[in-house]
Amino acid sequence: ADETKDFVRNALQYEERHSVVRRAIRVVTEWALGTSEGGDHHLLFWRVVLDITVNNINERVRSEGMCCLARLCAAQLRIDAMETVSSGRLNGFVRMILDGCDPSASSEKRKAAVQALSSSKLLDFVQGDRVKDEATSALAVDLWRCMLMLIEDEDVDIREIASETASSAIESVRSGAQSEEVLRAIFQHVHTNFAQFEVAMAFMV
Repeated sequence: ADETKDFVRNALQYEERHSVVRRAIRVVTEWALGTSEGGDHHLLFWRVVLDITVNNINERVRSEGMCCLARLCAAQLRIDAMETVSSGRLNGFVRMILDGCDPSASSEKRKAAVQALSSSKLLDFVQGDRVKDEATSALAVDLWRCMLMLIEDEDVDIREIASETASSAIESVRSGAQSEEVLRAIFQHVHTNFAQFEVAMAFMV
């Protein structure tokens, strides 16, 4: 098993063929979906895949990396949500999602962003007592800023995924709710949960 991990890690770090890199990322994604691996395993590949997703010139590789990071994020949250949220290591991933949500981004990039936001389960975890300072509140507000853009996306599939993701994180949002209802619920949620933080007040103005 260790030899397989070393092989995959080397492929991620040194392989130049984009098709091979994508396959290696998919292997890591499958590992992240399992529950038998420990946190060190997820952290090891988190750093490698994050570097690829930030720096690779191929958009399909970056999209594959976003999907993988989302699954690795969800795995880390399952292991220790409090430590994962407060550690700061999710910041770069959230910035990538925020960048991918921009209406001017390509369709593939926006779809990767909404799927990453959904699969990571971040909105389910970055709330309550896990948001305890300006740094973690900024992370939470960035996530909801992503959601606002995605719910108003021109692509109906993206809007539907975003709405279902919001309904999972906010109890008052019913599955299949209209965009206007979801938007009102998001602003209410941010106000109720994060109003004590300066960054949230700027978001609501």
